[in-house]
Formats: sequence, structure tokens, C-alpha cells
Amino acid sequence: MTRTLGAAVEKARLECEATAADLEAHPLSADRVHAHRRAQALYGWWRLVAGYATDREVNPIRAVDKFGHWIGSYVDSDEDPDTADAAREFLRQAKEVGDT
Repeated sequence: MTRTLGAAVEKARLECEATAADLEAHPLSADRVHAHRRAQALYGWWRLVAGYATDREVNPIRAVDKFGHWIGSYVDSDEDPDTADAAREFLRQAKEVGDT
């Protein structure tokens, strides 16, 4: 399944909003804090990639590839498991991105 870069950003935005609302409803839940941190990282990365593709007028697939290498370096991070999980999810979703 392919999807556009815009759809990837929108999906990440909706997930970030959903986890924020969930966290607001359950502020003392560590699982919800971690879920929201992952969602924030993923949304930020997708916005970065989309902004780069738009500003530089490059093919979205090239933008995903350019930033995918950098984001992928977080997969093996022992310092922050939330960022590592978000990086794995970004790489999984990046395989689905087609052209705009």
C-alpha cells in the first residue's frame, strides 16, 4: 500500500492529538506518557520530511530516504526507548509512502 507524504503527516498528527487527549484524561499513566512521546517524535519527523520536500521541491520519496537514514540511527538507541520505538515506526511507515 502506498500513501502520500501528506497522509503520513496527517496520520502522525492525529495520533499525537489522540495520545495527548488520552494523557490529559489519565495524567499519571507512564504508558500514556511514553505513547505520547513516541507520537510527538513521529509527528515531528514527518513534518520535517514534508517541509523539506516542499521547501526544496524534491520528490517525497527522496526526502523520506534522506531523513530515514538519520532517523534510523535512533533505532538502536539505548538512551531513549521511546525515540527508538518512534524511529522503528517511522521506518515502517516510510515504506508505505508513495508519491504526492
